[in-house]
Order: sequence, then C-alpha cells, then structure tokens
Amino acid sequence: MLTSVDYLESMEFSEIGRSIRERRQAFGLTQSDLAHVAGLSRATVNSLERGSIEELGLSRLQGIMNPLGLTLGIREARSMNGLQSAATTVSVSLKTQLPVAVLRDALVSGVIPAAYKPHIGILIDEAPISVILGAVLEASVAAKVPAKAIWSHVKTWARTFRSPRHIWD
Repeated sequence: MLTSVDYLESMEFSEIGRSIRERRQAFGLTQSDLAHVAGLSRATVNSLERGSIEELGLSRLQGIMNPLGLTLGIREARSMNGLQSAATTVSVSLKTQLPVAVLRDALVSGVIPAAYKPHIGILIDEAPISVILGAVLEASVAAKVPAKAIWSHVKTWARTFRSPRHIWD
C-alpha cells in the first residue's frame, strides 16, 4: 500500500506543484488561504508549488488538491528507455557492451546468447528492479508479447543464475 507520493517515481512534485499553483491562482486564492483550507502551513504549500518539497503524505496532498478540484492519476511513463537503461547499467563494469537489440531479443525469447551471460547475471543480481521492469515493459511493447511472459523469462534466469535477491523467490 502506498503511503506517500515519494514512492511514485514517475510523479514529480514540480508537475503537481505547477498544477496546484495554476488552479489556486485561477481561484484567486493566496498560498495562505489554501494552506488554511488544507490545514497545512503556507511554507508547505509554497514548497510544493516550487517543486522543492521532499516528501508529502498522500492525505496531505489530497487535502491541498481536493478543494481545488484536482486529483492524482496514474499514467504510462512518458518515454520508453528501459532497454537502454538496463543495457547501460549492466555494461558498466564489463569490457563489452550489451546491445539493446540483444537484450530485447533475449527478454522476448528467454534465450541468453552465451557471450552476454555475464551481463544478464548482473542484470538479475544488481540492476534496480525498476530498471528491469522498464526493460521488460519496453520489450513487451516492441515485440507485442505480454509483459507477464517476459517477466517469467527473467524469473527463470534468476533461478538458473541462483540469484540471492528475494524478489525472485
């Protein structure tokens, strides 16, 4: 269960803050007015509008947004660079680079080319899960294969490589 917006990686406070500022100004409210309605300090509203706030719980954020008629939503990420991020991440400490096309084909087919087994081992054991998920999603879209099938390949690789990460259990 998500308890604060800081867990929503794709959601940026600057974008939220800009929307709140625009709506607040459209109503002719001051930051102090909005802060009073939301039960927060003016400094918190100001930090949110500037995008400089580091953490704000969902209930507090809703307390600011609801009176303005705004809501949070979930949407697809703007850019698809999951494969590039994954290929770059796993190639940092190796002499050879993992080509994006090779990674995509391996994810889709479940077959790892022998020359790139070290790269996949690093992917499984060390890459952030968000990077792996991004690569799975992009490969899924590109190949028109369900992400669930590709994720199954990754889990099979993790068992084959005997990865110590708990997510693969």
